[in-house]
Amino acid sequence: MDSVYHILSKEINIDSERQRYTKLYDLIRKTILDGLKKNDNFKTLFSNEKLCGSYADNLKVSKPNEFDIVIRLEFPSKDYINIYPDNINKGNVFIDLTGVLTSLRRDVPKENNMHIFLSKLINTDGLFLENKFQQWFQSLMTEVLNKLNSTITHEDEEYKLKYRREGPAHNIVVQNIKENTPLFSIDFVPGFVFPIEKSVSSRVPCSKLWEAIPRPLKAAGNSVQINNNPSFRTSYTDSERVLIAGKNQMKNALRLLKKYRDLRTNMKHLKSYYIKTLFLWINEDCDKSFWNRPIFEVMLVVFQRLEESLLDGKIQFFWHKELNLLQTVKSSQIKVMHCEVSKARRILEKASKQDILDLFLSAEEQTRITKKEMTILSDNLEEFKELNRKPFYIYISFYALVLGIQIFRVLRKQTFI
Repeated sequence: MDSVYHILSKEINIDSERQRYTKLYDLIRKTILDGLKKNDNFKTLFSNEKLCGSYADNLKVSKPNEFDIVIRLEFPSKDYINIYPDNINKGNVFIDLTGVLTSLRRDVPKENNMHIFLSKLINTDGLFLENKFQQWFQSLMTEVLNKLNSTITHEDEEYKLKYRREGPAHNIVVQNIKENTPLFSIDFVPGFVFPIEKSVSSRVPCSKLWEAIPRPLKAAGNSVQINNNPSFRTSYTDSERVLIAGKNQMKNALRLLKKYRDLRTNMKHLKSYYIKTLFLWINEDCDKSFWNRPIFEVMLVVFQRLEESLLDGKIQFFWHKELNLLQTVKSSQIKVMHCEVSKARRILEKASKQDILDLFLSAEEQTRITKKEMTILSDNLEEFKELNRKPFYIYISFYALVLGIQIFRVLRKQTFI
């Protein structure tokens, strides 16, 4: 880790807060899952749980106040499952349980109970329905929380558990009753696990498993959720964790971009997953040595790439590039973010010390920088300015690649005219 990143990242370090949150989080996680497992159907489907998101990837830039858990579920007789791509909703799949139900019908009485249960969650074509499953899972969560009276006690403190559905996630906000303030939240996200052989991505994942997430679909042009929805979003979190590991400055730059975003209310629509996806594409386009460069050089390329993506209004899903992750963000919101990122890129190119500090640190955070650290920062910025004054500086290979891609797109369009 270079000294400049260390200076800028002091406010990102969450180690001092980690223990306070994680002990209570572990208690709630275990209590909720133990309650869910009292249901026979859930117990049959349950495989394990997996911590995901920024905290699990060591990319959290504020307090560890958000936890994402994928509850990994597996169907019985899973070898009989057929997976088909959803050609309308790119990045999604259909789960055909016809063969599973045929197998269960022949099985022992215990499995016949599962046959009855799953039969209620499919359509006439045997496709598993997202909304039917989520309604059942929501009823289980409600039942568990009702038995707890939506409270839990930890170290003589009582906490309120406020539950709501939010997209595919079942969100619990943990609130200290005495202080009457939210402490952190936990997203329980059910995901159906499949072996990599059943993946429909054109890209070969680098892990053994992937998940199909029951994410609600909305009707075009409004916020009404579609009933009898058989479409599930694919998720490759295991593979993504492999791809971002051991890349030197990659995680450092990722944290800095998230810190930059969090300081600006007009960047709130740039979700953490969009940022991680942007980095996956940069990683694919650049050679292995890119992430060994000084942090300012890496960040300039990151801002340039984000600026281009927002100008195009596209951040493609890494595993199914036909899906544009920004398709649900309003064009006016994308335009505002593009203007903000363009300004940030120009600031970084100019490399003014105060402007750089303002990019990544609040006014209060800046007061905690020592004189020695300020000198180190100034020296590094002078080196960065000198590098940028050279006619063929370090980004030439990256720009050549981008230019080549743009030329290829133009030529391909002309071919079909």
